[in-house]
Amino acid sequence: MIRRVLVALDESARAPSVFRAAEAQALAFRAELLVLRVVFPPPEFPPAAASAPHDQLASQMADDARRELLGYIGRSAVAQSSVLVANQGTARDNILNTARQRQVDMIVMGSHGYRGLEHFFGTLTGSIADSARCNVLIVHDNEA
Repeated sequence: MIRRVLVALDESARAPSVFRAAEAQALAFRAELLVLRVVFPPPEFPPAAASAPHDQLASQMADDARRELLGYIGRSAVAQSSVLVANQGTARDNILNTARQRQVDMIVMGSHGYRGLEHFFGTLTGSIADSARCNVLIVHDNEA
């Protein structure tokens, strides 16, 4: 039985289709839908500035992500849903830890394909599929 669905969304153009796939699963199973975004300051942002107490970049990014994700669930027909934003640690750890802590029955993610070194080391989606203790639905780009 699927009681909780976790969808991990990034900022890509494919995020809406990944959300729709997760929404369809949640509706089909009458499950709770948890919408997660992991945010990080951009790599070109100076590391010392990112940790300065007066710098608001991380909290601003989290607020922006939260607003965007609330927009998704605001248009959704899923009865029970919530938004989660993480800005500490890796995307992989946040997704797997959230799934475990929230006792998620299914994780929904987009497949972005292999690029560069990912042919050797694998993708985030592949790593989640290999490590998760629950079902993982991978949403592929049908236009590729």
